[in-house]
Amino acid sequence: MNRLPFLPLVSLMMIGTIPTALANDGAFGGLGVHPMPLDNTEIRMVDEIVTLRLDPKIEAWDARASFVFENTAHEPVTVTIGFPFPVVDPNTELVVPKGVTPPKANDPLVWAFKTQVRGEKVNARRGQVIANPEKPGLDYTFAYLFDVTFAPGERVHIENAYRHGVSTVVGGLKYANYVVRSGTTWKGGNIGHARLNVEVTTDRWVPCPPSESGERGFARPDGAAVSPLHGEPGFVVHWSLADFAPTEDVQVCFVDLDVYRQMRLYSDLAEREIGALDTAALRTLRDEVFALRGHVFLDHDLRDHFNAQWWYRPDPTFRPKEFSDDEKLLVESIRERLKLLAARE
Repeated sequence: MNRLPFLPLVSLMMIGTIPTALANDGAFGGLGVHPMPLDNTEIRMVDEIVTLRLDPKIEAWDARASFVFENTAHEPVTVTIGFPFPVVDPNTELVVPKGVTPPKANDPLVWAFKTQVRGEKVNARRGQVIANPEKPGLDYTFAYLFDVTFAPGERVHIENAYRHGVSTVVGGLKYANYVVRSGTTWKGGNIGHARLNVEVTTDRWVPCPPSESGERGFARPDGAAVSPLHGEPGFVVHWSLADFAPTEDVQVCFVDLDVYRQMRLYSDLAEREIGALDTAALRTLRDEVFALRGHVFLDHDLRDHFNAQWWYRPDPTFRPKEFSDDEKLLVESIRERLKLLAARE
């Protein structure tokens, strides 16, 4: 009689106040009514391709996860495969994207979840799982579940698609998170080949600077590369990892430049005492207000200076009429002060 291990796949998060990473693919099993995380000795993860693509209109991730699993046994093996997810804490306030119905207590923090096995749609059911005290990092409560029978030596292609919100913390930092540590629970303790992609489809997000992302940089694990998206704005952060035995989860940190601009306007630029600034300082302040909007400078020195700033992204389409009322007021105040100083000279 074959064991029926529970094998979780992929999960990420809705918008919240802190970036908490959720579960990916790992082997579950046990003799109880509800499965728990265990090492699997028959099924090997051959390939994993995951893409998180930003939908900037509603600020949510479109997730696509493709897996190839192989039965290394010489007999059929039936497994219950699952997608673990966190549930809504009734004491936690969530901010959800526009057009998304706020989940209720104990509802999953993902939506539009779909699964295909061997190219055929399957209906996943919700089930309860429990923690294994020997694997404290793999602690789940519920999962989407579906059964798969592997023929001897068979490779099975499984695809998941779903949506989840962007994790946001105080200060406007945005995160993409994806758990890969649970991949070590498959046979061999590693993932044959993992290809992970985070596609940011807007020019208004940039990688976090060292001051925000720490010594490890804006992305982990090590080995991330950044490439432009072809034919559209934005960029992709990607990994290609062979025989990957992860010791940490994927996390990518971003800064929303529109949020950053507002923070700078209200917490820094607007607090400067215009009446106490000299002509040079006033011009620097004015130029920075324009630069935060992506104004393209004709002066070579100014262009070189702002091109060296991590937050500067040139926007040839920007026009001053797009300034907010507060920005217009600040620029006008600077202009009037410059006129006054010029008249005194």
